[in-house]
Amino acid sequence: MTKMLCSLANGKVILGLEGGYNLLSISESMASCVSILLGDRCPSIPPINAKPKAYESIRNVIKTHKKYWSCLKFDEKLPNCEFVKKFKSERKQKNNSATENSYTLRSRNKPKENEIVEQEQLKISEAISNIPEVPSESSEANDFDLLSAFSVIPLTFCPHLSELNSNPDPRLIDVNRPCFKCNSIKENWICLSCFECGCSRFVSEHMLEHHDSTQHPMVLSFSDLSVWCYICESYVHNDMLTQVKQMAYKSKFG
Repeated sequence: MTKMLCSLANGKVILGLEGGYNLLSISESMASCVSILLGDRCPSIPPINAKPKAYESIRNVIKTHKKYWSCLKFDEKLPNCEFVKKFKSERKQKNNSATENSYTLRSRNKPKENEIVEQEQLKISEAISNIPEVPSESSEANDFDLLSAFSVIPLTFCPHLSELNSNPDPRLIDVNRPCFKCNSIKENWICLSCFECGCSRFVSEHMLEHHDSTQHPMVLSFSDLSVWCYICESYVHNDMLTQVKQMAYKSKFG
């Protein structure tokens, strides 16, 4: 969450340490947040098997808040945990039929006379039967695929690190520098080869235009101090970037 917040308000994030009783958790959390602010790699979140009560709580929150938040007004619904548990048990039986699945689902709801509704319920039961099993924690390969779907993992090495300018000028690494072409200061990046400053692809794409014309591969964001390689199409975190990151951090936060 700290990593995501760093992209807002030009990275001006304040951490407030609130009271608590678990000193180990507090110290680990604080150390992790400070590590992210310093530009370290964001740790991956292990897969979590949610409990039925968690699904119920999420459903209740969505039901209450969707009246005020349009982004929650979607058609997809969380699965009914009791139904899924019962359905998986029944699926193991050899003679289980789609009609029995539909009956199990209807038993969880009020009787409906509408034939269209019954057909939709049957489609739901068929869709759930095709849901793949959650990979076990013992399978490292499957765990890695699952983790990579929920986190951005930067490269620890990039072949284009050799093209970094080894003599960065602190006067050029100024987070208040405008874009070289449109003078925007909203969301700028700095080229780590020639230290040209240009706006992001979400403004006018002038830094991308700079890369296309010069083929300089690596740039640093003035928003969250992350480094991107255009050629590798990935974020990069390496000790060779520490010096320029520290200069940008000092310019940003003093």
